Amino acid sequence: MTDFNQNVNEAKDMLNLEQKDMQKLPQMLNVLTILTYIGCALAAIGALYSYFTISASYKLLEGMNTTVVERAGSEGKAVQSLMSQSMEMVKKQYDNRLLIMIFALAGAALCFYAAMQMRNL
Repeated sequence: MTDFNQNVNEAKDMLNLEQKDMQKLPQMLNVLTILTYIGCALAAIGALYSYFTISASYKLLEGMNTTVVERAGSEGKAVQSLMSQSMEMVKKQYDNRLLIMIFALAGAALCFYAAMQMRNL
């Protein structure tokens, strides 16, 4: 049987890694973590923005729904169906906006933590 440490040493030799190389953050990982930080910030801003603007979207779509139903009449069954489905989706999003924001912020925080761990190697 081969020793596990021997396999690790062989893997390091195959990758041509030295101990001094392990201490330095590779450039690709540096760029990746910076982009992850930016993405996390944008996700958090987007979650907060959607939390505060979903009520305006709900009211806008509600007003649009009534005018479309009035104008479409009996010929626009497909349009009415589409509008009613859109209205249901926005209503569910409006009803659960706090929960959606919490999960979005938690996801952004977990991604931020993972990027910090990558930077620490």
